[in-house]
Amino acid sequence: MLPEVDSNKVNEYLKLDYLSAHNDPNLPKGIEAVLPSGFRSKCFNFLSCRQNITNYIPQFSNYTPKQILKQVHFEVINIENNEVFLFNYLKRNRVSGLYEIIPINI
Repeated sequence: MLPEVDSNKVNEYLKLDYLSAHNDPNLPKGIEAVLPSGFRSKCFNFLSCRQNITNYIPQFSNYTPKQILKQVHFEVINIENNEVFLFNYLKRNRVSGLYEIIPINI
């Protein structure tokens, strides 16, 4: 007999896998994204803080927050608890082909 599968966790792993391999924040049909209220403004505020840029994505030090938003993606992944990940679409692993994933606090 197969063990019970937590469909919410499966969704979160699929979301993480998709976003790390595709430079497209539009998730395929069947993969759900739940963004908390005010999430987009928190992401913009994160990018507006120069210290965050220096600590997490220094290659964007000469970019404005609006320019950076075109090259990264923020997503809430709820595997253990609601963690926020920044997907850096300018930095791709040459071996695996996956984009850089950075856990952040916002």
